[in-house]
Amino acid sequence: MENHEEYIDNRIDTVTTVVDEMKCQPILFVGSGLSIRYFGGPNWESLLEEMASRCPEVEYDIEYYLQGDKTLPEIGGILADAYYEWAWGEGKEKFPEEFRTRDYQRDVFLKHSISEYLKEKTPSDIDEIQNEQHRQEIELLQEIQPHAIITTNYDPLLEVIFPDYEPIVGEQILRSDYQSIGEILKIHGSVSDPSSIVLTDQDYAVWEEKKKYLSAKLLTYFAEHPVLITGYGVGDSNVKRILADIDEILATEGSVIQNLFFLQWENDISEIANFSREHRAPTVDGKTIRMNHIQAESFDWVFNAFGSGGSIEGVNLKLLRTLMANTYDIIKTKAPRKEIEINYESLSRAVDSGESFGTVFGVTTHDSPMDFNIVYRYRLTSVAEELGWDTWHYANQLIEQIEEETGVNIKESDNQYHMDIAFDREEPQHRYSDAAVDLLKKVRDGESYELDL
Repeated sequence: MENHEEYIDNRIDTVTTVVDEMKCQPILFVGSGLSIRYFGGPNWESLLEEMASRCPEVEYDIEYYLQGDKTLPEIGGILADAYYEWAWGEGKEKFPEEFRTRDYQRDVFLKHSISEYLKEKTPSDIDEIQNEQHRQEIELLQEIQPHAIITTNYDPLLEVIFPDYEPIVGEQILRSDYQSIGEILKIHGSVSDPSSIVLTDQDYAVWEEKKKYLSAKLLTYFAEHPVLITGYGVGDSNVKRILADIDEILATEGSVIQNLFFLQWENDISEIANFSREHRAPTVDGKTIRMNHIQAESFDWVFNAFGSGGSIEGVNLKLLRTLMANTYDIIKTKAPRKEIEINYESLSRAVDSGESFGTVFGVTTHDSPMDFNIVYRYRLTSVAEELGWDTWHYANQLIEQIEEETGVNIKESDNQYHMDIAFDREEPQHRYSDAAVDLLKKVRDGESYELDL
């Protein structure tokens, strides 16, 4: 019979093997159990119980509706109606006046109350978590540096744990044209936008219509990354359908999906006689999805194993997200329409080498991280000073003269003379090289010149 230490060794070996073979950062799929563990957050039922207790228009306890075979989304709809009546009656002063317009659905009063409750209850800093073991676990969770995080949680705990990650809420996920990095995909909404919260039976009906698009978005994550499902009972009907789609695409003849790991918390590991290596999660129509199973009382060794592939620490996630977005925009729209200058011959050679291709985007290794600043070290004002002027306008006039004479504006592309180092393309940050200074000197002095971008 396998003892606990042997089980841990086996699970660690399985995780690290998958992480090493896939050679990419893991994906986290996070449910309410993580919030329950780290700050005593509510599960879905206890959240509805709390909301019912706060509204005098709710006639019965939650158990009354559960005994009457009401589902949690249906109970959410009943509470939404009660809060609506309260907000237009005796509780009018408890809600923002802006909600009383046709711009908002009637359930916004309940969702606003949920948002305020969860924002108040969620710690704003990791140091506020009293349990030292839990703080250590969170530090190891941070060290995983996941490619992305998917969650059905409304609360902002994940934003606290991963402050550099960008929350993408609700339908914003569906409107994104590409799979990015460093994002928290809040598929059931967020307290930052109460209207986005998926809670009632009507919400679920709407979400069901869009579920297939969400599954398509998530498929790349589940197919190409190690995936850790944590804090989750996989009881949510929408998640069941997502997992059903994943199983249909990735699994072969009911086999275990090797890169999916289901982490289950055990209150007392010593009471377990036989440890499980495989988890069968129910999906829809009586089907199940098979994945790796991890039973743990403490999560530190689990998170440590998932962080074994190294991290993206020190990488500017905002820059990477912007780089991916701009690259996608170039490939999808600008390049086919010839709106930008691309040397396709050089690009073709570069794609044959990962390092060379990275250099095309400025993602490469340097002996000195200051090399870039040395090459493009001038602002336009500094260029003007090199040319003997006190203001940048004269240097800009030379650039405009070049455009009139050649039809090329060197500021509209990244080239040997100019580089836009802005993350936000709507607010360019122009930098110029010594080559630009030499070029403009020739233009100033009336000498002949040739552009070599």
